Amino acid sequence: MHRFGGKIQKRASQGQRGPNKSLVFGMERTMGSKTDGYDQPVGGLEVALRLQEKTWFPRALRALHEEGVPFLLAGAFGLVHYTGFWRGTKDLDALILPEHREIAIEAVTSIGMRDMFEREPYDREWIFRTERDDVIVDLIWRLANKADDVDRSWFERASSGEFMGIPVQFVSAADLCWMKLFVFQLRRCDWPDIINVIRGTRGSLDWDHLLHQVGPHWRLLCALVNIYDWLCPNERHFIPDHFRDSLEDLRREDTDAADSESRHVLFDSRPWLAEAGAGYTDICPVSLTMA
Repeated sequence: MHRFGGKIQKRASQGQRGPNKSLVFGMERTMGSKTDGYDQPVGGLEVALRLQEKTWFPRALRALHEEGVPFLLAGAFGLVHYTGFWRGTKDLDALILPEHREIAIEAVTSIGMRDMFEREPYDREWIFRTERDDVIVDLIWRLANKADDVDRSWFERASSGEFMGIPVQFVSAADLCWMKLFVFQLRRCDWPDIINVIRGTRGSLDWDHLLHQVGPHWRLLCALVNIYDWLCPNERHFIPDHFRDSLEDLRREDTDAADSESRHVLFDSRPWLAEAGAGYTDICPVSLTMA
């Protein structure tokens, strides 16, 4: 077991608010928590990683550890934890609490990771991106569309595991699905990842929590269930009846106003949705005939 120290603990001893002990990486949680029932370590992953990833990923995690910053692994490493399916990645996603943002940034940059902003600008309201030797470590405290922030309950739901010999916690299966639900873009869609989480866990995730998190965006879950049922008819039971009933109740009570504005920015803030009626009419003013 790794020893804990670092600035957050020192500041807490001086009367400033530090992290809940149950959140801290590598420690046994001191409070009971409901996980998704899938507490298995990642196995054999090191073989798939490049040498520089084997170097910088654990360095970054240990840097967070040394500063006492609690974190959860998500992204491709969260996916392989719950599915056993490795799709490859050049980055590591570490979820942190918003109040730990500055000290987490200080921790990873102090070991030589460099801010990516000058080379590739990004939105710093939800993420801080660092790189070194073609290896990327992302610190994330909010969903990209600002629909939700990471909070302490995410750590209470986390799943324990191991990453490259380091004891870690993975974001819960339900929260991983929540993070990926809005990644539905022209050049990227994470819904296949959600489907694989459902299959990989045999549906053993906190469905009630997922429905609560999604809130007014429940229609996305309806669409996901329909796609899943079409794709995997023999495993419809992985999505429980009580969850399906809850969605049906919401459908019957539908309160969406007919004049509600488009929600396209929740998928992608960049222009991607055509204006209503902006397509071709019966008379096409532009010839598409190739010379």
